[in-house]
Amino acid sequence: MLELIIDSNQAMSGTYVKSIRFYNYKIISGGEEIIHSWWYKDEISENNGLKKLVLTLRHSKDKCSEFVVTFDKVEIVK
Repeated sequence: MLELIIDSNQAMSGTYVKSIRFYNYKIISGGEEIIHSWWYKDEISENNGLKKLVLTLRHSKDKCSEFVVTFDKVEIVK
């Protein structure tokens, strides 16, 4: 399980989210700079039951990176 701890206090919606857990996951790319980043945007897709999250992280005004993970199941912790 991969758990992302979220500070959602300034989110546009879903300010009750504390963490997101990904089960049977595999990190495809990124992750080196995930700590202390802003969740800027995301895209979720599914192919044959395998879900894929492409997460764009903002580190500063001029610096972004992508974190890509595949998984079977996701759990939202409130």
